[in-house]
Amino acid sequence: LNIFFIKNIEKNLLNYRWYMPGIARVGDTAAGTCSSHKNPQSVTGIITTGYADGTCDDKSIARVGDTVTFNCGHTGIITSGAQYSTAGDISIAVLGSTVGPGTGNITATITSCSPNSDVI
Repeated sequence: LNIFFIKNIEKNLLNYRWYMPGIARVGDTAAGTCSSHKNPQSVTGIITTGYADGTCDDKSIARVGDTVTFNCGHTGIITSGAQYSTAGDISIAVLGSTVGPGTGNITATITSCSPNSDVI
C-alpha cells in the first residue's frame, strides 16, 4: 500500500507544471489610485527602475523596491513579488504585484508583464 502511494505521488509530480504570473520589467505598467491630491485620482504608471544584471525579453527585470512613475507626477515602490523567484536575492515583481507609496500616497497593481514568462 505504501509503495503504491509513493508511486502515485511521483507520477503526479512528473505531470505537474509550476505556474506564476508573468515577470514585470522596466516599461511595463501599473494602475491604481493616488491619494496625495485634494481628490484621490485614478493613475497609470510605468516601471522605471529594474535589475540591470537580469533581463527578460531584453528588458531589466523589476523587483520589490523598484520604482513606478505615475501620470500624476508621483512615484510608487513595488512592495510585493513572486514568492519563490528572485533576481539578485530580491523577489521578482510579477503581474498583480502591489505598488505602495513612494513620493505619493499610491495604491496600485502591476497590470502588464512579459508574455513569455508564465511557467517556472
